[in-house]
Amino acid sequence: MRLLSIAFIILFPFTSQARKFYISSSTGNDSRTATQAQNIATPWQSLQKVEQWANTPGNAQPGDTFAFKRGDVFTNGYSWYSSFHWMNYAPEGYQMPSGTQANPIVLTNYGTGDLPNFLYPATTIPSNADRNVISLVS
Repeated sequence: MRLLSIAFIILFPFTSQARKFYISSSTGNDSRTATQAQNIATPWQSLQKVEQWANTPGNAQPGDTFAFKRGDVFTNGYSWYSSFHWMNYAPEGYQMPSGTQANPIVLTNYGTGDLPNFLYPATTIPSNADRNVISLVS
């Protein structure tokens, strides 16, 4: 039996399990940990928190999902172009979070009601062409 268990572990290596993080501007709290944010009852609150956490090397993993609560409004709280900036390349050797073809990083929604609304404050950047709440660059 022991030999069978060892063979199973060798033949079927463990892989990291995909995680789902919840974000709600109405019920979230950015002081929560990443483990807490994986519970629908204890989401993060802002795009800034998601970006700060996800862009810290080693945090976001292929297969992770970020779910935004339906009916909530998410706004850009930064003074630059986007609150949630995701690059699929590494400028100056910095490793950015990335999915893989088999395990993409997913942005989605949860709950009921209208889809999440992403707004950019009109006073932050003068040009409409430069306003982004979420920016994905490959």
